[in-house]
Amino acid sequence: MARKRRRFTEEFKKRVALEALQERETVQQIASRHDVHPNQVGKWKRQVDGLLDVFSQAGAKRDGEMEEDDPQPAREDWRADGGTGFFSSRVGALSRPERMALVEPAGPLPLARQCALLGVSRSSLYHVPQGESADNLLLMQRMDELHLAHPFYGSRQMARHLCREGMATGRHRVRRLMRRMGLEAIYRKPRTSAVHPEHRVHPYLLRGLEIDRPDQVWCADITYIPAAKGFFFLVAVMDWAS
Repeated sequence: MARKRRRFTEEFKKRVALEALQERETVQQIASRHDVHPNQVGKWKRQVDGLLDVFSQAGAKRDGEMEEDDPQPAREDWRADGGTGFFSSRVGALSRPERMALVEPAGPLPLARQCALLGVSRSSLYHVPQGESADNLLLMQRMDELHLAHPFYGSRQMARHLCREGMATGRHRVRRLMRRMGLEAIYRKPRTSAVHPEHRVHPYLLRGLEIDRPDQVWCADITYIPAAKGFFFLVAVMDWAS
């Protein structure tokens, strides 16, 4: 006895297609759960790709039901990326972190479609940045100590000093870690005292001034103290007379 042809309502097709578009499960899992063929799920998914309300606009057939093999579904077909030129041009003005923040993993559009519209790589969504290794952390701690003691060390001198201490490393590795730590050699650069013609020159009010009483002249300075997890800022306000 031949199996009776099954008919699916538009609401059922829409619900199954949206589940496939969200990509929380594979097409095979969705088809097995709804007792339909995976090819049907794929067909419904293609029909509503980028058009979330296509089935609500489709004309019903035979009291709201439409046969699964209807070659002419009652819907208007157009490109899923039609009309996105303005959106894409505006998104292009955003930085990559801002565009990555716009991706919604649980949103109505599939991740592949969101990444295509935002111009980001889909593989970057699943990338988990790896921190520095234990050896690099130990090396960075020593580099920070050396920078405090010898702030004029560049990547070459820093690498040579570390090698003399038995910490075998190369200049390129030291340069990358120094860049990540924000360390830069402090040395006299050319024309550091050149005054910009538009900058106002303030007079030095303490020149020739005799400081002989408290609360006459105050000064301040700032530095940082390395800690186990980062550093602390230290601000000192002092009375010159004391």
